[in-house]
Amino acid sequence: MVFPNLHLADENFVKIIPAGGDIHFEETKEGGEGVSVFKAVGQALQLRVHDRPPLVWALKNKKCADGAFLTFSEKTGGYTLHILEMKSKITVDEFCKVLEQFKGMYFSAISMMSVLRMPAPSDVRFYISYKRCAIEESSPVLLKQFI
Repeated sequence: MVFPNLHLADENFVKIIPAGGDIHFEETKEGGEGVSVFKAVGQALQLRVHDRPPLVWALKNKKCADGAFLTFSEKTGGYTLHILEMKSKITVDEFCKVLEQFKGMYFSAISMMSVLRMPAPSDVRFYISYKRCAIEESSPVLLKQFI
């Protein structure tokens, strides 16, 4: 079984996506509405976040990305963790917040994988979907490389 011990998971938060199925994430907050869809090449496990993140209540970091999913590679025998955050507009300040949201979702996903008795992912990928990029509108000082 690619995703073992699913009987331990709450199906409101963890969902199997069949090979060829859509992995669907939706942002419903007013002013930031949007949809991101990924196509599952093989079977995938979607970790969904509702209005009250994080998935694991005991974590100190209460920030959380909009969603995550796991895929399994037959070739390598390893899992890939994919983490998604959706924004209507991305700025330098928002990007810094997104990094914290990624971190929170990473810890939640690793915790959930541990509950399901799965090995740690061999690869982690992060995605930001946005409607408008406003990073170039930021102060040039914020974009300066630090040495």
